[in-house]
Amino acid sequence: MSRALLIQSPSEHAVELDGVPASFLHFFEVTSGDIRNMAIHVGHGLQLQGTVQALGGRLPEQLIADILYRDPVDDTRYEYVRTAAVSRADGTFEFMDVQQGIYDLVFRIPGISSTAERKFFVRTISINGRDVMETGISVPARSAPIQISATLDFQPGRMLGKTLDSNRLLKNSNLATVAALYERRFFLESTKYRRS
Repeated sequence: MSRALLIQSPSEHAVELDGVPASFLHFFEVTSGDIRNMAIHVGHGLQLQGTVQALGGRLPEQLIADILYRDPVDDTRYEYVRTAAVSRADGTFEFMDVQQGIYDLVFRIPGISSTAERKFFVRTISINGRDVMETGISVPARSAPIQISATLDFQPGRMLGKTLDSNRLLKNSNLATVAALYERRFFLESTKYRRS
C-alpha cells in the first residue's frame, strides 16, 4: 500500500517557494513488517527550465505549463500539480525546487475566451534531444538545472471515416477518441466525443 509522508515548515518559520510554504513529499510502500530507521534527507529541489515553440501560429497569451507528479507506486495516478506561466515573448518557463521523482509536462490555456478556444496538441517534449513524451521527466536527487524543449502544434489534423456494421452505415453513432496512455485519459480531459 502506498503512503506519503509530508514534511512542512511550521507557518511561523515557513520558507516560501513560489509563494507557498516549503514542503517535502516522500512516498514509501507499507508492507506487513515494521518500518524502522527511516532516514529522509530534506533539501532544495532542482530547477526545471523550458522553452516552448509554436508550429502554425504564435504562442498564445496566458499559456500555462503544468508538471504532474506521478505516484511512484501507482504510475496511473498523479499526486499533485505545479504550475508556471509561459512567457509569450520568448516561450520560456521555469519551475524552482522540484523534488525528486517522475513528472509529466502538459500545457493549457485557462478560462473561457477566444484565446482559450485555440486548439493545439503537444508534438514533442525532449531533454537534450531525448524524447520524454511517454517516459516522463525524471528528476534526480542532485543535478544541474534540467533543460526542457517542447513544441506545440497549432495545425491539428482531422480524422475522417465511416461507421459501419456489416457494410451498413451506422448513422448518429457515438464516437470517442481516447488517449493511448491510461494515466492521461481522465486527468488531462483528453477524451473527445463526436457523432457520426
